[in-house]
Amino acid sequence: MYPLEISRTLNINEQRIYYHIRKLLKAGVIIPTRQEERKGAIARYYKKASTAFGVDLPIGYHSCGFQPFAGYEKVKIFFREFILEDGSLMDM
Repeated sequence: MYPLEISRTLNINEQRIYYHIRKLLKAGVIIPTRQEERKGAIARYYKKASTAFGVDLPIGYHSCGFQPFAGYEKVKIFFREFILEDGSLMDM
């Protein structure tokens, strides 16, 4: 889906969707795939940058055999804002 479709499907403000898309692009989690004209505007489509992602939480989680991909550090930085000081995840 393109951002407006996501906004309508999730019943979330379109600007909030764009905010998160920009963050995901900057972190290297998603990449643009195509664009097309829709109702006089350009609709951009995105896809995931990798087949799988893992999040290295600060406490209590161990991974084995995980090979970080090129944008791994950017992804870790992206997820930091969702982790509380005690290492637990923020409620969404």
